[in-house]
Amino acid sequence: MTTTTTKLFFTGGWDSTFRLLELLVAEKRPVQPIYVIDPDRWSLREEQKAMADIKTTVVERFPEAANLLKPTMIIDKTDLKPDPAFKACEQKLLETNIFGSQYEWLGRAAKQFGLEGAEVCVEYSEIKVAGCYVTINPLVEQIEDGSYYFAEEHKNTLEYQFFGMYSFPVMRTSKAEMMEKAEKYGFLDILEMSWFCHKPNFLGQACGMCNPCKDAMTMEMTHRVPPFGRFCYHLKRNLNPRTHLQHFPKVYDYLRTLKRKLKG
Repeated sequence: MTTTTTKLFFTGGWDSTFRLLELLVAEKRPVQPIYVIDPDRWSLREEQKAMADIKTTVVERFPEAANLLKPTMIIDKTDLKPDPAFKACEQKLLETNIFGSQYEWLGRAAKQFGLEGAEVCVEYSEIKVAGCYVTINPLVEQIEDGSYYFAEEHKNTLEYQFFGMYSFPVMRTSKAEMMEKAEKYGFLDILEMSWFCHKPNFLGQACGMCNPCKDAMTMEMTHRVPPFGRFCYHLKRNLNPRTHLQHFPKVYDYLRTLKRKLKG
């Protein structure tokens, strides 16, 4: 059993919650959760509640985890100092890549608080054509500790300058594999307490319309979206012309090409 504390960016989402539980329960390793507060985030309250409930439940269910789970390190995004060079790196990458804006301020947090080497749970996907996974997946390799890091030959890239300070423990672990391991070690129900929706509705439930909700609806995790959210998902999908145009690939491709020309 390792005594080295793993620094983990924890959000209460599925992937980081799985990693937290995997470290504490399956691997019996000490964990330092790190949470960066974004005061503008619509789901801030739900995320914080999910994290609190998850930590309370895991300690109650697995008492040995109490000594392994360190108090969460809280960083306020608004306290982070500007980093023009790091921002310029992000903007250069975004010319040819698409990924979430959170990686810019997570990177500033990691640099300013000495969190290099912390784990970030990038979501695995075989079907997405954009996002952090698509950007860095070809550049990383797995090493002896099981996590993924930038390969030596890619350490002169812009991607390394921007993402190279982290390790990526669940980079190529599917949701199904996570569920299987969670069930094996008896924490699947705790994993299901995680939060994923970006814009909870007036009921405080998953909206069914944001990107994480759409992912849940298309990745065999429909049960995580409540009935009203599922209704909203199908309503939005059926009202979206793109949904129907995709049944006519030639027309769809022509319209996409026309749109690019008009933008250019």
